[in-house]
Amino acid sequence: MAKRPMKPCGSAYNLTIVGVPLDRPPYIRLVNVLETPAARSALAMLRDEGGWRLKPDHLYNRPRALLSNLMTLSSPARPLALVTGASSGIGAAFARRLAARGHDVALVARRQDRLEALAAELDAAHGVSCLVIALDLSLADAHDRVLTALAERPVAVLVNNAGYSLAAAYAQTDWPAQRDCVMTLVMAVCALTHAVLPGMLATGQGRIITISSILALSQGGPGHTVYPAAKSFVLKFMLSLHAEVKPWGVRVTCVLPGSTASEFQSANGTQAAMQGMPKAFIASPEQVVDAALAASDRGQLVVIPGGYNRLAALMFRLLPDGLQRWVATHATVAFAGGIR
Repeated sequence: MAKRPMKPCGSAYNLTIVGVPLDRPPYIRLVNVLETPAARSALAMLRDEGGWRLKPDHLYNRPRALLSNLMTLSSPARPLALVTGASSGIGAAFARRLAARGHDVALVARRQDRLEALAAELDAAHGVSCLVIALDLSLADAHDRVLTALAERPVAVLVNNAGYSLAAAYAQTDWPAQRDCVMTLVMAVCALTHAVLPGMLATGQGRIITISSILALSQGGPGHTVYPAAKSFVLKFMLSLHAEVKPWGVRVTCVLPGSTASEFQSANGTQAAMQGMPKAFIASPEQVVDAALAASDRGQLVVIPGGYNRLAALMFRLLPDGLQRWVATHATVAFAGGIR
């Protein structure tokens, strides 16, 4: 079978040459660094040094390629995690867990004061660096603003968490509100993923964790009209992306939580309905995050935290669509939201 031609790829990384015995000249494997000034300087140095040989086909992008112990890519001491919706709830819990794992964290949300307080907490607790990016992700150029703030630093972990819903009938809300909701739930996820993915593919590693919802499996219902549709899109997007990037060493995990104790309900005015739910049906943000990170560690594509949510997912698959729509219509009238 003919080999697929490989294209040279640039990288923002610098090169560090590690000394080796020159009596056994090995091949130098370079991965995705061909077009950088540092790479050209390194290659010139290698050509000038006796006892080094360079194999040309190692200058091209290769799936799951590993750097040899002769040349490594120098990057900041800690990997960077980018977390959206980080000011509270699931996003803040992700930031805390990732900081505890030794990641620097870029925190994205609208409330700057919350982000600054969280950044100070993470610095004090774990000694990590935090970048506060106060930003409304419904803006069309939000991803460009995030990239500008990152100043070309590569992202090792992307957590697409930011989201909210509108607890009202579609015709009872104005279009800008619905548009902004879709921009945050769908377009920001796509744009940020597209922005950080080339760097992950170039290094043959990286993680993308996206928060969808158990409602992605449902037939929808009145109220929160675009929310189930948006979460269904996100689920299918992650499934497709996984098929594309898995051979290149990038892990994709889509999380489908159910009701979660966070500010999600207070933001859309459904906290009273949440208070009437059995406690066993409501997960903490930490439970959701721990399940998500454990799934990502295993390379698991879809995770549904909590036994009740997995039972609900099974019911979504087994019940006829018409019956699901009838149940959803009557249940939503009594309980307008509260599911995340």
